[in-house]
Amino acid sequence: MSKQFRFAFIVMSRGFDPSQNHAMMEVDSCKAVLVGVARLDQACAAAQHLISTGEVDRIELCGAFGEAGAKAVQEAVGKDISVSYIVPLQ
Repeated sequence: MSKQFRFAFIVMSRGFDPSQNHAMMEVDSCKAVLVGVARLDQACAAAQHLISTGEVDRIELCGAFGEAGAKAVQEAVGKDISVSYIVPLQ
C-alpha cells in the first residue's frame, strides 16, 4: 500500500479565522486540509501545528502570500518540509 499524500492548503484573506475556517477531505490515497487565515502569523502557527501533529507532510499556500510569505512559513515549519505557493500565469 502506498503512503497517503497529506497536504494543507492555506488561504489568506481579511476576515478568516483559522479556528472557525477550516475543513478536511480524506480518502485512502489523499488527505487535504484547508485553512483560512487573515494574517501571516496565523498561517505560520497553523502550518507548525499541522506539521508537528503529523496531520500533513507538506504545505501549499495561496498566491496572497507571495514569495516573502512563503519563505516565512518555510522558516516556521523547517527547511525539510515542502512549502509552495501559487503563482498566477498572468
